[in-house]
Amino acid sequence: MSRPSRLGAALTAASTPLPEEIWDELESHVPAAEHWLEPPAE
Repeated sequence: MSRPSRLGAALTAASTPLPEEIWDELESHVPAAEHWLEPPAE
């Protein structure tokens, strides 16, 4: 929080329900694992 006065807006945003469809939409923007995960330790 940059200012205490922002707490109310942050709590409101955090309690806003998300539609189920959002997860599929977000998943479509995640790069393939080989592009962002570290290789397994040997």
